[in-house]
Formats: sequence, C-alpha cells, structure tokens
Amino acid sequence: MNDDSVELIAGDDDKHACNYVANKRRSYFILLVYSAILGIRSCFLPEEDTLLDFILGLPLLILGIMWCYVVAAECGNRIG
Repeated sequence: MNDDSVELIAGDDDKHACNYVANKRRSYFILLVYSAILGIRSCFLPEEDTLLDFILGLPLLILGIMWCYVVAAECGNRIG
C-alpha cells in the first residue's frame, strides 16, 4: 500500500468524524431551542395535563432517541 491510499482512508475517517460532530451540534441546538419554547409556553398555559402536553413533549422524546443513535454510531455500536 502506498502513502496516497493511506491518506485517502484517513481523510474518509475525518469526514465521518466531522459528520458526527455536526449531527451532535445540530441535536444540541434543536433540543435547546425546543426546550426554551416549551419553557415559555408553560408560563402562559394552565398546569392541567392535556393531550397538547403529550403532543408537544413527543418531539423531545424523538430528539433524545436521535441523540442516542448519533452517539452510538460515533462509538461504532448499534442500538437494537
């Protein structure tokens, strides 16, 4: 194997590592913004448990699961 092929393989790893960092950063940002929106919303609505609370909380669950998959993929594991 020559040095050119080694550099190409290392470059592919850097590209994937950068992709994980971008996905993590995007997940952090979306979770932060959505949590702020839910925090502001909770100040103006009554404290009763409604279907709307479930519907608005569902994206947090989905984002949390998405975060777990990104971290598992970065570590080379698979969530089953």
